[in-house]
Amino acid sequence: MWQPARLSSSVCTAKPTPVPQRQTGNGASSFPRPICSSWLTARPPSPSAPWTVPAIRSAAATQSACLSTRCPAPRSTRCFGDGVLNAVEAGSTQTLGGTTGLTTPGQTVTVTLGGTEHAATVTPTGSWSVTLPPSALQTLPEGSAPLSIVVKDAAGNQSTLTQTITVDRTPPTLSLGNLATDNILNQSEVLTAQNLTGNASTAEAGRTVTVTFNGKSYSGTVGADGQWSVALSAADLGALSDGTYTLSATLSDAAGNSSTVTRTITVDASAQHAPRITLGNVAFDNIIDGAEIQSSQTLSGTTLNVEAGQTVTLTFNGKPYSAIVQSNGTWSTTIPLLDMSQLVNGTQTLSATVSDTSGNTASASQPITINTNTSVLAIAAITGDNRLNAQEAADGITISGSSSNIAAGASITVLLNGKAYSAIVQANGNDPR
Repeated sequence: MWQPARLSSSVCTAKPTPVPQRQTGNGASSFPRPICSSWLTARPPSPSAPWTVPAIRSAAATQSACLSTRCPAPRSTRCFGDGVLNAVEAGSTQTLGGTTGLTTPGQTVTVTLGGTEHAATVTPTGSWSVTLPPSALQTLPEGSAPLSIVVKDAAGNQSTLTQTITVDRTPPTLSLGNLATDNILNQSEVLTAQNLTGNASTAEAGRTVTVTFNGKSYSGTVGADGQWSVALSAADLGALSDGTYTLSATLSDAAGNSSTVTRTITVDASAQHAPRITLGNVAFDNIIDGAEIQSSQTLSGTTLNVEAGQTVTLTFNGKPYSAIVQSNGTWSTTIPLLDMSQLVNGTQTLSATVSDTSGNTASASQPITINTNTSVLAIAAITGDNRLNAQEAADGITISGSSSNIAAGASITVLLNGKAYSAIVQANGNDPR
């Protein structure tokens, strides 16, 4: 016995094929067998018999009759979590899913994205899922992209769900300035807080820049002008050991794309590695006598923990001099005769300062006595620099000097390498050989 079913008002979107109405003798409306079902009445006694529904006295009588009581009603979870496809997500396989709205067998789901169709897997409970490979995601243009989900049941009824996703794979702009001017933290710089600054696109205003240094994180906010800054505390910097560290700054945009910039930071702040400088004696005993004041004098000394090529800055009698640190740590320069002739009896301070490449400084000073009243001899620098090269040795050299309070014609003996050489004091006090 066929039992009448409850009339359904669900409208199928895929096949709304109208069926002409005709009246039967008992006042009921009769339809041929339908193609798509939107209405359901008493089941006919046989497949070839007409379907009969009670008379419908309204425009709704032109709606198509359907074979099923429900049409597909596709639903999907939010694509990529937020409806936005970023660079990281586009670089890996993504899964989209949802439900069909039906639990009948034989359903299919087709997902179309970027003009490419992808067949989904449908479970008996109506859940569906589809995997999208990176090759399908990375070719999508930036901006909006339509996504359609078509569900079709075994009877051929289908429904389409259309969505729009946003494709944003462009990372934010981020720049990072130097720390402590040169990315080197020296003894004085680790004792005070250091500001680290940078820039980002103004579109990222209000977003957070995270700086990581020595295992600690610091946060700054991008301003309306795109600038940002963070402060590294003196307590954190003072706890650093000498060595190299990696500093990184990271910024993420609203889509989840991130940019990271790194710097290598050198810490050179321990007392163990601090530079040192020593001053050699001037005129052998730090006393410039009447003879020594008549010739140029050499200033020299040594350094420790100072790189070759660094400059030693000296001051004597109010005048500056400079010397270059050699590979063995030594340095030297000359006070010319003109400057020596301007000295007067008394005491002057000779001071020297040098810095290593990290900016750590060392200094030293010592008093120099000028006394021109004693009777003494002075030897001028041999070959100009007290260095004898092969050519000078082959050509022979002249040793000369000056004297003070010694009579002209006096004999002077010069000893060099165990050999004695004689010279005569001239009327001007010189004693050439």
